[in-house]
Amino acid sequence: MTQCNEERKCGDHVKERKIETLVKFQISGVPYFLPAGYYLVEDLKKIAGVPECHVLAEIRDDDVDALTDDTAVNISGCEEFKPFPGKGDAS
Repeated sequence: MTQCNEERKCGDHVKERKIETLVKFQISGVPYFLPAGYYLVEDLKKIAGVPECHVLAEIRDDDVDALTDDTAVNISGCEEFKPFPGKGDAS
């Protein structure tokens, strides 16, 4: 790290970094944190260790929507997912 001197203000040599806020989502009640954005269901299953042969479903109020692995879901905070065995309908 460069020493500060009279000709330079402290901090001039420090690169600015963008701080990404992580948002919380849950799979089977276990909290996970990622930067907000779109993620493939297949990747969310890998993060949570959900077997490939399971279907991941999004839980919304009183509704359950089964998602295919190639579906992109928006993780913006408070999403809840649950895995179900098989490749069929999760409802």
